[in-house]
Amino acid sequence: MRVLILLFVCLLLAGGSPLLAQGLDAQKLDHTVHTGMYTLLGWSVLNLGTGLYGNCAFDGKRKYFSQMNAGWNLVNLGIATGSLLYFHSHPLMGLSAAEQLDRAESLTRTFLFNGGLDFGYMAAGAFLLERGKRLENSRLQGFGNALMLQGAFLCVFDLIMYMQVNEQYKLLKGAMLGLAPTPSGVGFVLKF
Repeated sequence: MRVLILLFVCLLLAGGSPLLAQGLDAQKLDHTVHTGMYTLLGWSVLNLGTGLYGNCAFDGKRKYFSQMNAGWNLVNLGIATGSLLYFHSHPLMGLSAAEQLDRAESLTRTFLFNGGLDFGYMAAGAFLLERGKRLENSRLQGFGNALMLQGAFLCVFDLIMYMQVNEQYKLLKGAMLGLAPTPSGVGFVLKF
């Protein structure tokens, strides 16, 4: 009898732990996304400031490099700000387990897709730089250097975010399946 009671208590604890793990994983995912977007926001503000300064202080390639950095980071600023506003008003903790999993999967795909786009930005930058050298066009050279820098940063950023979000996606997915008491006994339960 004591063995049955001990087994029952263990199964109850095992059934509750996926819910706790799911909540902690969702909280960690929220934190990761916020940290990433604040990082992108900081990069954007830094590049906007230095780009505006460089546009006024330099000539030639450096001026055009600064212009492209400032322009590119207006877009990054909008993305980071919009994402932060969205995730502050729609935290993962307020969603069901299935919705959390969908959001995590969507974020994983988004960061992976963006990582692929970043290689395109770097290639376009290399093309502009080479074309600018052949044509002795400082504007193309400056824009090309800026595109390669921004593409390289975003590639590293998106791939790090992909790895972190994907790991948390796997944890959320694993937390949805576990042992739990049911009306007809104890069994494996998929939580939604």
